[in-house]
Formats: sequence, structure tokens, C-alpha cells
Amino acid sequence: MGITADRAFWQAESANIELLHTTIGDLVDQQAAVFPDKEALVYHYPERGLDLRLTYRELRDEVNRVARGLLALGIEKGEHVAVWAPNVPEWIFLELALEKIGAVLVTVNTAYRAAELEYLLRQGDITTLFMVEELRDNSYLDSVYAIVPELRAMRNLASETLHSAALPHLKRVILLGEASRPGCLRYAHMVDLSRSVPDEMLATRQRSIAPDDAAQIQYTSGTTGFPKGAIISHPGHLNSAYLFAARKGIQSSDRMVSAMPLFHVAGCVGGLLKMLVTGGTLIPLITFDPAKQLELISHEQATLCWGCPQCSWPCSTTLAFWLASSTRPHCAWSSVEGRLCRWC
Repeated sequence: MGITADRAFWQAESANIELLHTTIGDLVDQQAAVFPDKEALVYHYPERGLDLRLTYRELRDEVNRVARGLLALGIEKGEHVAVWAPNVPEWIFLELALEKIGAVLVTVNTAYRAAELEYLLRQGDITTLFMVEELRDNSYLDSVYAIVPELRAMRNLASETLHSAALPHLKRVILLGEASRPGCLRYAHMVDLSRSVPDEMLATRQRSIAPDDAAQIQYTSGTTGFPKGAIISHPGHLNSAYLFAARKGIQSSDRMVSAMPLFHVAGCVGGLLKMLVTGGTLIPLITFDPAKQLELISHEQATLCWGCPQCSWPCSTTLAFWLASSTRPHCAWSSVEGRLCRWC
């Protein structure tokens, strides 16, 4: 760390690798041109009725559709938009779409309770909150209604703006999933609004985004005080993923199962953006489950796993139990055993 002019400045150790200086939205378009028919994203959850497989071209098209829906809502460049959800497909579409239109993604820890959420929404000047209804017996919706009781009275959800005494910046809440709840616009309705926005409107907005613009705000854990929002640029995120991939030898042929939560930098950068910069395939877990992770490694012929030590130990234990059991699941567990060594 040194001082340049009046700022503390850290010179990245790039190991003579030329750094990326582009936006995340532009990189989505570039990779769709280079790898149009290659699998980019896989969600294999037949038990949930979800079996999603998108090529890079299809991923770009869906991201553009979501981006146009965001524009239809009137979300401006620089607005702070929060996502409070597990690793569902909409999280990934929103991350890339928000960065295409120059909005700033603010990630929300899935374990937050009402007081922590209220602090982040107020301190982060959040204008739009995307969320699931609940997770692990934590009713996100009840928390929001408690913080913003005015939400229940909203009727014209696509055009009406929320007016909240507690959160004056918050304009709208958008619910992921199929349910309709008072005051919450459904995500699918927001995406349908994209039909009213021409492609050129999105292209014009995208051209106005500079690489050094803010892409995300990640909040600290708040261990020694209130959480603090760290503003991160497009190259800041992209080069973190790019340099890690280069040093680990990750290539476009890699298929990576990721257990890391998207609200954390390890998920939205170490997972999603790492595969985006290399042209690899991302296979996320919606929530961590060692048995499901082993199933995905086998079924999707994964070459790489991304997780922390707390993820690898349960997987190893579960695999050892299955290999010793006469009732092991009918999967190619020998291939799983061989691949488990390639954790990073």
C-alpha cells in the first residue's frame, strides 16, 4: 500500500497478466460472441421442477430481457438495488442485468433478520429490493412488512412508488417466485415489462457505463461495529476472478459446481464471474447440501468444485458413507471420488 496524490493506492500484483478494463455487461456480450453455443449456466434440480441449461447466447438474451425490464421500472444509472435470496437463477440474471444498466447491486446476507435488513436498506440508500418470500423458516416478507407497513397498501405495483417514513429511498419491492403478495411486484411481471423497452434503449444505457463505475456494494460482517459498504468497480470484480482463474489454470472446458452463496464475493465473483471470464460452465447449488453437491459433480461431470473447507468436509464424509454403504445412490460415484481432489 502506497500513497498516490491524496489517496492510499494498492498496486495489483498481476504476474505480468494483462488486466481486464471493461464492464461486466460488455463481457457478457463478448463471451456470447466467442462461446455462443457453449453451456454457461446449469441448474439441475428436477426435484424442484427446475432443470435449466443456458448457453452463453441464451444467457445473454435472458440478461438483456431482465435488463430491459429494469429499465421499464425506471431504474436509473447509479441506483442502489438489493437482492435478498439464495442462489436461485434470478439472482444471476439480476447481477448481470443490473451491471449492464449501470445500477449498483447491493448484496444482502440470507441470514439477516429485520433489524439487520433495515440498517442495510437505510444505510445503503436502497431504491429497489428483490427478495424471496422466506428461507429456512425466516420470513423475509414479514420482516419487510414490519419495517415498511406502507407496502401493504400499494395497488398499482408497476408504476406506483412506495413512500415510507422509515426508508425514504425505497421505491419498490419485487418478489421472486410464483406467489403474489400485497405491495410486492412479481419478478415475472417485471420481466414482462421488457416488451415495452426497445433494444436500442438498453444499448444506449450500456454504452454510458464506464469500467470504473461502481458495480457492487458488498457489506462487511459488522463483527467490530456496524457493517460498512465497500464499493467495487467492474474491473475490481472482473480482475479478481480473472487472476484467480489464471493462477489456478481454469479454462473454458471447466465445469464448476459452486456451493458459495451469491450474496458473498466468493459466490458472485469467485463463482459466477470466474466462469464468465474463462468461458466455463457454472453449476450452482441453490443452498448448500453435501449430498446434492456430490450428485451434481457426478451428473454434470464437473471438473472443478468451488467451496470453503466447511463445504468440503461434509462432502467427503457423505461420500465415504455412501461408498461404504450397500444402499448407495445409483450414480457414478467413482467419478465423484476422483474429482473431489480438485477443490479450490
